[in-house]
Amino acid sequence: MRHSLFIAVAVLLASAAQAQELGKLEFGGREIVLFADGTWKYSDDSSPKPADRSDCTGLIALSSKKLPLSYCLSDRIWQRSDLGADYEASFKHMQYDLYFGVIPETTEIDPLYLEGIILQNAQAAAGLHEVVVRANETAEINGVTWSYLEYATTTQGIPMVAMIYYHSGMFGTVQLVFIVTPQSSYDSVVAFRDAVVATVRISE
Repeated sequence: MRHSLFIAVAVLLASAAQAQELGKLEFGGREIVLFADGTWKYSDDSSPKPADRSDCTGLIALSSKKLPLSYCLSDRIWQRSDLGADYEASFKHMQYDLYFGVIPETTEIDPLYLEGIILQNAQAAAGLHEVVVRANETAEINGVTWSYLEYATTTQGIPMVAMIYYHSGMFGTVQLVFIVTPQSSYDSVVAFRDAVVATVRISE
């Protein structure tokens, strides 16, 4: 297993090295390198990041039954999972303890109110453990402004990081929830989160 993983990583790195570099730009305080094949990477990171795959080429197209929301996943990376009744759909990464779920609501919810609910639910699940907000900002996803909330805590003795994109409008409200355990795996899974988020489309 480790041998085949090493070979896969070596092949990815070799193909990334062959891609022609188009230029560099700064985003969120970090330098990003753009390649001619549509991929990108942080200049201080050796793994290429996926291009915008909102057309789902080579991926599985999925959509919400409640809201005008679509996204794409690779069936070589993700498998179905059960995160609970609140989730319309949920998935687990096949290699890492990374979970992804979609929570749609047919009613519009004020983003600040939703943020409060998310943090209240996080604290209820954490019990006596502290919920540490690591990021609270906005993010552009295919031309739509989303709120992004990231927090770290311990739930049922398990350290975890939750990364939640949420958006509300006349169509309703949606949360894209990514959970990684343990917290130490965070840096290993951000590229997989970003690959999914790049495919998200919502029609308002």
